[in-house]
Amino acid sequence: MNRKNLGDLLLEYKLITQDDLDEALRLQSKGEKKRIGEILVELGKVAEDDIQYLISKQLNIPFIFLRDITLDDDLIKKFPKDFLINNRIIPLYETNNEISVATNDPFNFEAINKFKEITGKDVNVSACSSKDILEKLQHIKYFYLGQLVESLDSLIKNLKKSGFYRIDFIFDKTLKINISGSFAFQKIYDLNIGQIAPEEILKYFQKFEYGYFYELFTNTNSFILFIYPILELSNIVFINKFGIFPDKMPLFTDLNYWGKLNIFKSELPKVGYNFIPFKQFMQGENIINLIDNVSGSLPEGVMLPVLCESCKGAKCENCNHLGYSFEVKHG
Repeated sequence: MNRKNLGDLLLEYKLITQDDLDEALRLQSKGEKKRIGEILVELGKVAEDDIQYLISKQLNIPFIFLRDITLDDDLIKKFPKDFLINNRIIPLYETNNEISVATNDPFNFEAINKFKEITGKDVNVSACSSKDILEKLQHIKYFYLGQLVESLDSLIKNLKKSGFYRIDFIFDKTLKINISGSFAFQKIYDLNIGQIAPEEILKYFQKFEYGYFYELFTNTNSFILFIYPILELSNIVFINKFGIFPDKMPLFTDLNYWGKLNIFKSELPKVGYNFIPFKQFMQGENIINLIDNVSGSLPEGVMLPVLCESCKGAKCENCNHLGYSFEVKHG
């Protein structure tokens, strides 16, 4: 089928007049960096739904109203937010071999092929209005959080080179994210992203290659979530310089744990097994304490924070964007 000019199609179906088209073409010729269809919609000459319906008829593809469809939020979150918004395209559903998408521009082959590239599946295209797409994306409230938590991956890896070992998520109208450990504290983010559930944060962390200890405190519309990431890539768990090696498993701790190691929750130590008390300092055989819980003189070999000389705590490349460097205590 030959692809006709959109303006000619609109005239053929008597959705606009020649004067309407001429006015839109004049605006476009004066530097208006928009497509004819967009200009005609802004001028009030035609509804966007009419344009999309016409295109769908010409291409023999479905025309849909997204507001009548319940979408899969998790499927949408697989694709970059900016990509979906900028291209006015959204995934609808997928099978083992195909993925269906809706777009306001079925001729945007670059964006359509991107779905095939990402999923390795054939792409079925439907037409719909850009307004419907943007409204649906606006209500995907955890979309940005997913990108944020993934960006924390590099931060977590930097923690291994430092004395920081805990990430704090504090939600009360806004979401604050801090890191702490070894008597140091650093603010990372303060975000206004709407209502959020701690379970969503935990779910995103499970996509990484390490496990974590965690502690959760909740109130009516707020929560505090402490996450202690475990870098399993090196088969060693580092909590400052107190190391837990795989040959010391199984291990008990007074916090919740998610991961692949043989770690179990217990409020009290188990005779003959290693135990990490996160909530308080303990004495005894096989006890591995956090540095922040140690009272009195600190043992040799721990890492102590020193304010970064280059940025004075503002975070820079010299301190791996942590604001502090850490020096090993000797003697």
